Amino acid sequence: MTVGDAAEVQVPLDRRAALSMREAGREDRLVPGSAKIAADLNQAFVNNARRFLFHHPADDRLAGLPLPQPRPRELSSPEAAAALASNTWTQIT
Repeated sequence: MTVGDAAEVQVPLDRRAALSMREAGREDRLVPGSAKIAADLNQAFVNNARRFLFHHPADDRLAGLPLPQPRPRELSSPEAAAALASNTWTQIT
């Protein structure tokens, strides 16, 4: 998947703002923030992080969020995805 394949890409900008870029043809919109949206975005960023997570030192935004182990690799081929989906994992190089 590339960024062009995504329906939406979200990027944190600062402690109180995130940019959400949607696929072409969908209208722009401004969404007022809330604690629920912040928590959902934080969890999405944690779930999609590969090696590092950053937060402002005055905030404890990662508290209560399950943190996955670092992922140094992604699935790199349709064959790898099929192997994972079928639970017949073999060494993939």
